[in-house]
Amino acid sequence: MARPDAPDGPEHGGRVLFVLAAHDETKAEYRVTLLANEHEYVATMNFTTDGDTTVGAWSEPPPEWLEKSVRGFTRQLKLKQRELGKWPRRLLRWRKPKA
Repeated sequence: MARPDAPDGPEHGGRVLFVLAAHDETKAEYRVTLLANEHEYVATMNFTTDGDTTVGAWSEPPPEWLEKSVRGFTRQLKLKQRELGKWPRRLLRWRKPKA
């Protein structure tokens, strides 16, 4: 959905935000929000400590370069979970646009 009034949207590139929605010791559900080009793209991602990851449908298809960057950030979430012994509450990252 268009977000022309988004004060926190990036001028260049895209912002990726994972927010922990629900969790227990073996699994977590995150709300993933991508901000790019004055648009917001939202999906739900589920993780397990066994390494499984599932992605729900996006609210609308995000740019391919930004969606691909999400995969790398999922590794960071899994590593943090192993390191800390608990699921991180949030992860916020920025990516420059790919040509």
